[in-house]
Amino acid sequence: MIDFEALKENIRTIINPLIKDFDSIALFDFPNYSNVGDSAIWLGTMDYLKENACSSRIIWVSDKKSINERNLPVFDNSTVLIICGGGNFGDLWEDHQENRKKIISNYPDNRIIQFPQSIHFQRKSNLESTKNVITKHKDLHLLVRDLESFEVAKSFVGTKVYLCPDMAFYINKLPRLGEAKHDIIALMRTDKESAISEDYRKYQIPSFDWLSEPRTVAVRFDSFMRSYPSIMRRFPSINNVLQSFVFKRLAEERFKRGCQLLVQGKVVITDRLHAHIMCMLLGIPSIVLDNSYNKIKNIMSLWESSSEKTYQTDSFDEAVELASKYLEK
Repeated sequence: MIDFEALKENIRTIINPLIKDFDSIALFDFPNYSNVGDSAIWLGTMDYLKENACSSRIIWVSDKKSINERNLPVFDNSTVLIICGGGNFGDLWEDHQENRKKIISNYPDNRIIQFPQSIHFQRKSNLESTKNVITKHKDLHLLVRDLESFEVAKSFVGTKVYLCPDMAFYINKLPRLGEAKHDIIALMRTDKESAISEDYRKYQIPSFDWLSEPRTVAVRFDSFMRSYPSIMRRFPSINNVLQSFVFKRLAEERFKRGCQLLVQGKVVITDRLHAHIMCMLLGIPSIVLDNSYNKIKNIMSLWESSSEKTYQTDSFDEAVELASKYLEK
């Protein structure tokens, strides 16, 4: 069984010393898109900050889009900068990496903490470009979620590197949900990290991804704020309060939507890391396939012990067989 309290203690042991001496906190790279897993990371991050009496010190929250729409603020040395964790450190998701490099380059005198990431580069030239930016910063702390990423990160000369669990393990509150409608469901990637062919659709199993979202009030209000950036810039303090509120609402809505998808199945087959983590939080058995570069296997092997509700396989056919056997117990 997964020991969530031990993982939380691990997170506290690593992060608390890094932020305790700073008067204020600036949060960067809020995941303002429909992928539920990244919202789970954000909510875990916010639960950590709240539980450790850091929420009142947050003076800035932004996503990748708002960074492009307005000038970066000026922070003195009493502010620590936190970049949201996830699986976008590398060249698969280049816009996130460019945003990260921009933040690191623009704040050479502030402590920057990259919250837990998986690192993956397809091209050596992109790795070297990132190294050139990172190694110039004198107080950058890089948290990674697996040993493979740790080895890559150690090559960033002068950077402090730490192994740390994914921040989604820190989620403290789950939404109220319904009952399962199906014996087995499959929540499968439909993006460039997918390593499974669509042959799985031959099975009469409800299958979907979680990248589509309804246009809720929070989604529409976020769009409205972006439509009038010049007006919002005239009232920076109000803008930051509004943006923090909207981001919180968006993350909660997306996380709830993901939970509602997962609880439809008595057993879930998935190749999404956070679908698996959320299944553990919800107590749902999961059959886990990997993504295109073994991200899930690398993380599970480091932080999870064997569990009667979690199975790993490289084959969707075997995943269906394992799920069926579980239901027969």
